[in-house]
Amino acid sequence: MNRLTLDTASKTGWCYGTIDKRGVETITSGVWDFTPKAKESRHNRFAIIFNTVRKFIQTHPVDLAIFERKFGSFNDSLVLQAKIDGIIQAVLAWHMIEMRNFTATEIKKFATGSGKADKAAMIEACRTRTGINPKDDNEADAVCIYLMAKDRITDFIKPVHQVFETDCVKCNGSHKLKFKKMGVPVVINRKEKDFVALCPVTLNEIYIDSKGLL
Repeated sequence: MNRLTLDTASKTGWCYGTIDKRGVETITSGVWDFTPKAKESRHNRFAIIFNTVRKFIQTHPVDLAIFERKFGSFNDSLVLQAKIDGIIQAVLAWHMIEMRNFTATEIKKFATGSGKADKAAMIEACRTRTGINPKDDNEADAVCIYLMAKDRITDFIKPVHQVFETDCVKCNGSHKLKFKKMGVPVVINRKEKDFVALCPVTLNEIYIDSKGLL
């Protein structure tokens, strides 16, 4: 089971956990800084968010993604968080990754015992429960979401995706590519492509149809 948990904001906290066949769990976490640069266009910022998540998923297989559910009074900050959520969820949906969420109150109460816990309390809960020293409250929240997901989400069944291996058609068969069926086909040169793989040599995505044709 590979879980990715996210506390989305201009500085998005993330936590990734995997359990191998021996039952050994490995947890890593960090912060993606999407703070806009001077004179940076909104389109470029959204592209950075999209590509950051896409590249992460390509190198870190994800079965289940969990977010903090956003709600509250309409303001610029909430609108921005909703946009970031939408971009990230679009990437996850494209890769057929199931998504769940918890409210901020639920996460705080699970981590600290109080649904009104402040940022300092969440950071301390992260340190106490995992030994991880988070960079900020965003990373701490993501780690606490991970712990809550592991404890509370018991009905998830790992999906079986259609995956197959073949020689790399771009590198003269010098290595194998693992193609994975996408949730939504892409159209290239007026033809639908159902499977995608990442070439480890060129680092380009390669799309093929259900017959294995480019």
